[in-house]
Amino acid sequence: MDAKPGPSYSPLALLPYLLLFMFFAIGALFSESSERVAVVSADGALASDGRPHREPTIPLMLVAGGVLMAVMIGTRFRVGGEWDTYTFYWDYAAGATLPDMLTFGDPAYQFLNWAGQSLGLDIWSVNLVCGALFSWGLIRFARTQPLPWLVVVIAIPYLVTVVAMGYTRQAVAIGLLLGGLASSFQGGSLLRFAAYVVLAALFHKTAVLALPLRAMGVEPSPNPGQRSEDGVNPRDRKRHVALLLEGNQRPAFIAARNDVDEPTSARQLWRRIACVCGQAAALRIATGTPIPR
Repeated sequence: MDAKPGPSYSPLALLPYLLLFMFFAIGALFSESSERVAVVSADGALASDGRPHREPTIPLMLVAGGVLMAVMIGTRFRVGGEWDTYTFYWDYAAGATLPDMLTFGDPAYQFLNWAGQSLGLDIWSVNLVCGALFSWGLIRFARTQPLPWLVVVIAIPYLVTVVAMGYTRQAVAIGLLLGGLASSFQGGSLLRFAAYVVLAALFHKTAVLALPLRAMGVEPSPNPGQRSEDGVNPRDRKRHVALLLEGNQRPAFIAARNDVDEPTSARQLWRRIACVCGQAAALRIATGTPIPR
């Protein structure tokens, strides 16, 4: 007995994905690094290439690319390995109350299904909200890196095309965690990161694994008023560039010595190894956990 032929797809179906990849790839080719060498002027103000230092801004085209990514994720149809599972949730929400939907777990995602049905929308409304949250987190995280365009280019083949378009709840959790990491890179506290983790866990419970990993990966920040034996504030080490240029070599030499010769304790080494192993395990669980029907 001959097997039924599977569904055939036109090669043009891949064109939107290729265009999305090319958009960010071209941006990576022509964009400049957001990482600038900070030099301290005589009055203590940070400057870059002789100009006043300014906080980095998000390029308009990068934002446009994020919006395009969110629209592609949100308006997809019958795309993703768990499309049938998500349509089951959506169809079930049509005749269910909110408490009934919350029994499935992941309350934020189930609330979106219930709200979309209550408003008379379609499943694209849920996917669009989830796609927007994921894209926001990815773009925000990429902006904290020296080459933000390249970060998105690397993310498109798997994180965007496979995870975001196939595993909606996991993608939202990852996007919120990326937003939390971006906040941490910009000086955000552990408590703020915990808030991001709670929001992410409302979409997928495995996001809670990120909180202890983040806590283990944080090194204690120096006390703003703490000064070493040479009278140098550790938070003012960027100023030693200007001090060295002015001929005051002793503070600059001591700061460089402290940065280079500071030993890494065994506890710090094992903490970093645990972070790497834990993150790999969390990623495996987040992308491989079966979704209850």
